[in-house]
Amino acid sequence: MGGTDVKMMDYKDHCLRIGYIHTNLAALESALRFFLLKANNETFTSPKPEDTDVPLNHITNFASLGWLIKEYNSNLDSSESVQFTLGDKSVRIRDALTHGRLVAPMKDYPLTLWKFGRVRSGRVRIEYNEVLTVDWLDNTWKTINQQKELVTACSKKRGYPIT
Repeated sequence: MGGTDVKMMDYKDHCLRIGYIHTNLAALESALRFFLLKANNETFTSPKPEDTDVPLNHITNFASLGWLIKEYNSNLDSSESVQFTLGDKSVRIRDALTHGRLVAPMKDYPLTLWKFGRVRSGRVRIEYNEVLTVDWLDNTWKTINQQKELVTACSKKRGYPIT
């Protein structure tokens, strides 16, 4: 295929790697929420099965991943910013997986992921367009995991308990 080394993939490979991405996105969000909980001196108690509501805090609020990353970055001091600042790549991936169109233009794997924006003057901007190769899927879950590890390292540096 044009001089590139494309690893073969089937639905099991695709599903497994999408699962890695989803798991790492959830872990990143949890790490951010626990970091912000501690940074804001909040407490959290796990709900019991019979509970119907809980107090508002950074674990329970209805904040998006993008907002959590911005809030986390704004909590870093100047020395931490150099080492622990997060970009928005994980947000773009999460939004594409959640709101995108997964298609099989070649009627086989790898699949392609498109995400479209809002209509303007009769045209729609393409916000995401990626062929989900084995390499892309592997690099993506590893990149998201690296972001989670940065949050964990910053938490450890601050002496926050890691949950």
